[in-house]
Amino acid sequence: MIKLDVEVRNKTYSSNSQCIIKDLAFSVSAGEFVSLIGPSGVGKSTLLNIIGELDNQFYGEVKVNNSVLAENTNSIRRSYMFQEPRLMPWLTVKENIKLVMKKDEASDEFIQQLLCDVELDDSGSAFPLGLSGGMQRRVALARAFSIRPQLLLMDEPFVSLDLPTGNRLRDYLMSIWQKTKPTVIFVTHDVREAILLSDRLIFLSNKPTKIIKEHNIKLSRPRSSANQSDIDSEFNELLIQHPDILSGYVTGIQDNNETKQKIA
Repeated sequence: MIKLDVEVRNKTYSSNSQCIIKDLAFSVSAGEFVSLIGPSGVGKSTLLNIIGELDNQFYGEVKVNNSVLAENTNSIRRSYMFQEPRLMPWLTVKENIKLVMKKDEASDEFIQQLLCDVELDDSGSAFPLGLSGGMQRRVALARAFSIRPQLLLMDEPFVSLDLPTGNRLRDYLMSIWQKTKPTVIFVTHDVREAILLSDRLIFLSNKPTKIIKEHNIKLSRPRSSANQSDIDSEFNELLIQHPDILSGYVTGIQDNNETKQKIA
């Protein structure tokens, strides 16, 4: 497991000289699940790309176990799950998973177990275009855990899913994460989703982005999407304590369900 220390003193896009992130710093303990929450367009994905070394054009540094990440990048097992599944359509489900694994670790038995974990044990030979959108997300989730990551970066991976499908994926994520406990940074604008999944919430301001509030989740683990009353209680407590923070945010997976695209 790895501990992260993130400091972004300044991130500016050279195309328009607009400052996106300024004087932002936080730490994530080994095995902790942290959600970054903020309105659309404030730089959540940009921050995740910095942590994932997909964007090195910034002032600051990211440390892993007290060492600069850029100097130790090859020693970190890191997975990234995006908003889209990003599967290769000409490869089968199993082949898509094997693609990111080392040959000596890509055992059929391990891959089959991952597929069982997301209830796709009969779909290993299927091609992505033959799967529903929700099933493709399940493959992407299994692939994210296939390298046994120490660090898992997730950029709104369940966005646009209908409520039942999204909740199934959240439950799969919690079940698999509980087994291996990688350090997770999860980007979302959905506060209830973050409460369900996370140990801690980090709320981000409008641009230039900085941290305006951190909140520790009191709910015990393991958790399930079925425990909606517990999630609502935590959300209502947060709303009472900090109503100003939640203004402008999408407040929950139930509240905006009607606007979501149904993907079976």
